[in-house]
Amino acid sequence: FDELFQKLAKCRLLVIDDLGTKKSSDYAVDIVREIISERIERRLPTVVTSNKKLHEIAELIDDRLADRLATFRPITSFDIKGNDTSFRSDQAKLLI
Repeated sequence: FDELFQKLAKCRLLVIDDLGTKKSSDYAVDIVREIISERIERRLPTVVTSNKKLHEIAELIDDRLADRLATFRPITSFDIKGNDTSFRSDQAKLLI
């Protein structure tokens, strides 16, 4: 576990995709928070994608994790609008 943690904490670029998609265990949230904290201290770039806003992440997952995410500088937020369909769902329909 320590080796994986160190790789995630020190890699040149970390991408965390779909944060907040489902409820995670307290243990998983603690690990993600620690990785993000370590990356902030090291000033390493991290990309986090989510369909949730920071206040929703605070409510649904963990307010301390949302606080850590908010400390990234520079922080850039993109609000992307589009239809709410899944590419995977569309592809699955083609196979039926």
